[in-house]
Amino acid sequence: EGKDPLELTCSITPKAGGEYTGSATEDLLNGEAKLAVGDTYECIGTYTVTQDDVDEQVTLPNNADVTGAYLYKSATTGEDKEIPVEDSSKATVTVPEAKPALEVTKTVDGQKSVMKKAGEKAEWSITGKNTGNVTLYNVKLADEWAGGDIDLTCTMGEEEIDVASGDVTLPVGAEFTCTGESVITQDHVDGEE
Repeated sequence: EGKDPLELTCSITPKAGGEYTGSATEDLLNGEAKLAVGDTYECIGTYTVTQDDVDEQVTLPNNADVTGAYLYKSATTGEDKEIPVEDSSKATVTVPEAKPALEVTKTVDGQKSVMKKAGEKAEWSITGKNTGNVTLYNVKLADEWAGGDIDLTCTMGEEEIDVASGDVTLPVGAEFTCTGESVITQDHVDGEE
């Protein structure tokens, strides 16, 4: 529902053998196919589920409605007659349940904890990754360090982003990296900062 119709490819297999003359796809879709008793037909179409489908948690029903008619000439009146026939079938694709997840890792000099002396630099790195199965919106980083503010530069791929703004969209599997550095002061060592 709300999706474009599938592009179908159809085939007709005559019970009597041989091949169907004409274009099975066009004839079936335009209501011009003539099927003898025992003839079979098959139509195949493909739809690729998108990330938008998963994000929107849609259900994708597909309805197949087939109509036709038995055409005959009345033996008593000679009039052309018809008996309509129809049938339908439905198949449904459901998407996985939304499982948003985010993984964040912060390191200093590539480790979880290091010892530094006054005058030494500390290089900080923060990585955030969308490890769920749906797109994450309004992703925001709040970074706090007891030693004061760190000027961070954040990127996602080649693009510089402002994760502190809370305005970042993180697609499934995407990650951002923020890096910055600070200099350890004597006040840090003395415990005054």
